[in-house]
Amino acid sequence: MLWFGVHFPLLGLEIFERRYPTEVGSPIVLIDHGHVQIMNKRAGAIGISIGSTLTTAHSIAANLNHFNRDLKTEQKRLRYLAEAAYRYTSHVSLSEPNCLLMEMHASLKLFGGIAL
Repeated sequence: MLWFGVHFPLLGLEIFERRYPTEVGSPIVLIDHGHVQIMNKRAGAIGISIGSTLTTAHSIAANLNHFNRDLKTEQKRLRYLAEAAYRYTSHVSLSEPNCLLMEMHASLKLFGGIAL
């Protein structure tokens, strides 16, 4: 068996970025229980860190955009991605909150091997 893992570290944040487009380059964070759980590169570059409180994050960046984490929507999006992965293999497993595992051994011959 040969398993591939696909990690979507910004999955929760990307859901909101698509839903509510913000100014390009603005800092964006995803909040869970009052603390930063996920952030974009711009937020990290200006000094916001994972675990910061929302108040601290806003004190660092007045133009901060924040969203409350929505685990149900993240799970739904991960299941959607898993359904798409079934085009390539019949063995797909979810590893919540943001990973897919796919057994690809049988599909390698069909797709011409592992070389990129």
